[in-house]
Amino acid sequence: MEISGGSLGHGLTVAVGMALGLQLAQIDSDRLALTLENHTVVGGLFETVASEALQRGVRRQVTPISLPDEFLAAGALPTLHDRYGLSTARTVASVLDRL
Repeated sequence: MEISGGSLGHGLTVAVGMALGLQLAQIDSDRLALTLENHTVVGGLFETVASEALQRGVRRQVTPISLPDEFLAAGALPTLHDRYGLSTARTVASVLDRL
């Protein structure tokens, strides 16, 4: 496949689509499937992966690790990451709980 993304990076959507297709093949197995993002799941990576998985007939659960879809507290990033489960320790704990 040959594409031209131009100077504005329009090829990014093609690259994301190709990567998503490869990842969906991995999700349709006995592996834990989750997404991790530093914003809410609305309009994010989780929503994209879950939607694509359904459209392609992949019936595995995809679990998001992300910020809640609500107004959030203000503060220093390390404190907020810990509060909302995005710090390294909280992310590892969340993954281990799901294994």
